[in-house]
Amino acid sequence: MTFYRQRSLLALVLAVFAAALIVVWRSKPSFWSRMWSARVEMNGSSLTNARVYRGPQGYVMVYLGRSAEYGYNNIYVVRIPRGEVGVTGNYYFRFISPFGALAKDTVDPSINMMHEKFNYADPHLGLAKQSATFQTLGGQAIHVKW
Repeated sequence: MTFYRQRSLLALVLAVFAAALIVVWRSKPSFWSRMWSARVEMNGSSLTNARVYRGPQGYVMVYLGRSAEYGYNNIYVVRIPRGEVGVTGNYYFRFISPFGALAKDTVDPSINMMHEKFNYADPHLGLAKQSATFQTLGGQAIHVKW
């Protein structure tokens, strides 16, 4: 290779690297990383298709998986600092890989379960240092340990 081609290739590699860094930096507030060691139980039974993610503010997202049993609202966000549980659906998240998810439009698109839209459902939230327990809108008891 000539010196000119090497410089052009190096410039291209640096431009791609810079673009990738900008994309990562811009998406960081919306990125939810998967917690691989987390376990989810529903009514005492282990949910193998459920996944748990940690959000940018330290929130914990529980994705129950795609199933008609859970309906549209199959994603629950535990806002640990505020002591709230929010609920939302697949539409508001893009699961980009097994390693993480991106929230569309907002950092936390979930709606507090105590909101009037859900008839003031009481999630019976219980928080511990490395776990959370709550009830879904369908009345199932969820226990998450990370």
